[in-house]
Amino acid sequence: MFSFFRHSPLPQLLRGSRGFSLIEAVVTVTIIGILSSIALAGMSNVRRASIVKNAANEFAGRLRETITLSQSGVKAAGCGTTPQCSQYRLTVTANSPAYTRDTVNGFDLASHTLPAGAVFADARTITVRYRPPVANVTMSPSGGGPIETLRIQHGADATRYALVCIGVLGNIEVTQTAC
Repeated sequence: MFSFFRHSPLPQLLRGSRGFSLIEAVVTVTIIGILSSIALAGMSNVRRASIVKNAANEFAGRLRETITLSQSGVKAAGCGTTPQCSQYRLTVTANSPAYTRDTVNGFDLASHTLPAGAVFADARTITVRYRPPVANVTMSPSGGGPIETLRIQHGADATRYALVCIGVLGNIEVTQTAC
């Protein structure tokens, strides 16, 4: 009835098998550990790059919102009717995630922060003035060109960064290469 198993070499192979040796187990665990550390280091770099890119996109969105406020003539509460009431500025602090938005004459102050881990590389003030038909965006200190660059990096790690490129006419782009 079970003649198949009588003539099969399988039982003879299992009789001689004694499992893994200690050296084989140690080598296997070592290889798995090395591969895991490489994978974790790579994931950490991807996470940092993602944090910085998200922070740059968030700041670019806040800057676009500021340009829209200026273009629509929205005036700060209690500011009055002067033209400076619809001229806004964003002020960023070097090595800090904090930045503020207010009108040029100091009304409507709002504080914001970048996501955890991201900081501004330099201190800058960005001023948005709407002069029909376009919004003029200036930055100080200025790089002197038609496109200004604001660098956002991951903490003290200057190798993980994103650039917010700001054109004089209000066009904004987020990139990780030169503007």
